[in-house]
Amino acid sequence: MECEHCAQQPEIPAGVFDALRRVRDDGLADMYDRENVIGHVAEAGQAEAQRWLVANRHLYFRALNGLPAAEVEEDVERTLAVRAA
Repeated sequence: MECEHCAQQPEIPAGVFDALRRVRDDGLADMYDRENVIGHVAEAGQAEAQRWLVANRHLYFRALNGLPAAEVEEDVERTLAVRAA
Protein backbone atom coordinates (compact mmCIF):
# COMPACT_ATOMS: atom_id res chain seq x y z
CA MET A 1 0.00 0.00 0.00
CA GLU A 2 1.42 3.37 -1.03
CA CYS A 3 1.50 6.08 1.61
CA GLU A 4 -0.50 9.28 1.11
CA HIS A 5 2.66 11.43 1.04
CA CYS A 6 4.24 9.34 -1.73
CA ALA A 7 1.09 9.51 -3.83
CA GLN A 8 1.28 13.32 -3.79
CA GLN A 9 4.90 13.59 -4.93
CA PRO A 10 5.41 15.21 -8.32
CA GLU A 11 6.55 13.31 -11.37
CA ILE A 12 10.23 13.58 -12.11
CA PRO A 13 10.78 15.38 -15.43
CA ALA A 14 12.72 13.56 -18.15
CA GLY A 15 15.20 16.45 -18.22
CA VAL A 16 16.22 15.64 -14.65
CA PHE A 17 17.11 12.07 -15.64
CA ASP A 18 19.05 13.42 -18.63
CA ALA A 19 20.97 15.84 -16.40
CA LEU A 20 21.79 13.10 -13.89
CA ARG A 21 23.02 10.84 -16.69
CA ARG A 22 25.21 13.63 -18.07
CA VAL A 23 26.86 14.24 -14.68
CA ARG A 24 27.32 10.51 -14.18
CA ASP A 25 28.78 9.98 -17.64
CA ASP A 26 31.24 12.85 -17.14
CA GLY A 27 32.43 11.09 -13.98
CA LEU A 28 32.83 14.38 -12.14
CA ALA A 29 30.82 13.55 -9.04
CA ASP A 30 29.89 10.82 -6.62
CA MET A 31 26.22 10.42 -7.55
CA TYR A 32 25.32 9.98 -3.89
CA ASP A 33 26.68 13.48 -3.12
CA ARG A 34 23.48 15.34 -3.94
CA GLU A 35 24.79 18.87 -3.48
CA ASN A 36 27.86 18.26 -5.65
CA VAL A 37 25.76 16.68 -8.39
CA ILE A 38 23.31 19.60 -8.35
CA GLY A 39 26.27 21.96 -8.71
CA HIS A 40 27.52 20.02 -11.74
CA VAL A 41 24.03 20.08 -13.27
CA ALA A 42 24.06 23.88 -12.97
CA GLU A 43 27.58 24.14 -14.41
CA ALA A 44 26.48 22.02 -17.37
CA GLY A 45 23.82 24.60 -18.22
CA GLN A 46 20.90 22.38 -17.24
CA ALA A 47 19.10 25.24 -15.48
CA GLU A 48 15.61 23.74 -15.54
CA ALA A 49 16.83 20.41 -14.13
CA GLN A 50 18.92 22.25 -11.53
CA ARG A 51 15.91 24.32 -10.40
CA TRP A 52 13.79 21.17 -10.10
CA LEU A 53 16.48 19.37 -8.09
CA VAL A 54 16.87 22.33 -5.72
CA ALA A 55 13.10 22.69 -5.28
CA ASN A 56 12.69 18.93 -4.78
CA ARG A 57 15.84 17.98 -2.85
CA HIS A 58 13.81 15.42 -0.93
CA LEU A 59 13.16 13.57 -4.22
CA TYR A 60 16.80 13.49 -5.40
CA PHE A 61 17.39 9.86 -4.45
CA ARG A 62 14.05 8.87 -5.94
CA ALA A 63 15.21 10.49 -9.19
CA LEU A 64 18.57 8.76 -8.93
CA ASN A 65 16.84 5.45 -8.30
CA GLY A 66 14.65 6.11 -11.34
CA LEU A 67 17.65 5.50 -13.57
CA PRO A 68 17.82 1.92 -14.86
CA ALA A 69 19.25 -0.47 -12.27
CA ALA A 70 22.27 -1.32 -14.42
CA GLU A 71 23.22 2.36 -14.56
CA VAL A 72 22.93 2.74 -10.79
CA GLU A 73 25.07 -0.39 -10.24
CA GLU A 74 27.77 1.10 -12.48
CA ASP A 75 27.70 4.27 -10.35
CA VAL A 76 28.09 2.29 -7.14
CA GLU A 77 31.00 0.28 -8.55
CA ARG A 78 32.69 3.44 -9.86
CA THR A 79 32.27 5.20 -6.50
CA LEU A 80 33.68 2.25 -4.57
CA ALA A 81 36.68 2.02 -6.90
CA VAL A 82 37.43 5.74 -6.49
CA ARG A 83 37.15 5.55 -2.71
CA ALA A 84 39.42 2.49 -2.60
CA ALA A 85 42.13 4.19 -4.66
